[in-house]
Amino acid sequence: MSESERRLLRDLRNAGAAGIAASRVGTNRKTTVEALETCGAVRWLAASRGSRLLIIDAEAFERYAQSRFPLGLEYSLDGIDDRASAVAIAGNAKMAKAASCEGLFVRSTKPNIKVVSRDGRVVVPVSELTKIAGGAAILLDDAHDWMFAGSIVVVENAEAFGDTTASCRTSIWLCSRSA
Repeated sequence: MSESERRLLRDLRNAGAAGIAASRVGTNRKTTVEALETCGAVRWLAASRGSRLLIIDAEAFERYAQSRFPLGLEYSLDGIDDRASAVAIAGNAKMAKAASCEGLFVRSTKPNIKVVSRDGRVVVPVSELTKIAGGAAILLDDAHDWMFAGSIVVVENAEAFGDTTASCRTSIWLCSRSA
């Protein structure tokens, strides 16, 4: 989901029976057009100057648009400040300009590596937590200012450190009884 996809869907909807010229579709929207064709929402029509894309099933088109943009095609994306809001508003975390905070998973197999709050009040023993639980997590936002010395690894894809059943394993753990 992107702003260009949303713009294409808006243009197509607003064009009515005339449809839109192929030149206005753009090659970067090929996947979108293919999906719309597959669900029976649109088709290409030969015209005197090239071809035009037009809606042939308004209900199928609306279902597709709603699945991609839950709050509609007209909703302003300017007010999206964080990724959670982007998911709720646009159905896509990447629509946020920037995250207001970010969780960071870190690991270190070196001894005595710690992440410390800049004021020194909070110490996260990364080496110890890596041995015990596989790593540590910290929150990066305006309220937390962290620093560290030594070698740490920032883990962007936690599944790379295990097998591919991590999401299943997580679900089982979350549903298990508490101690």
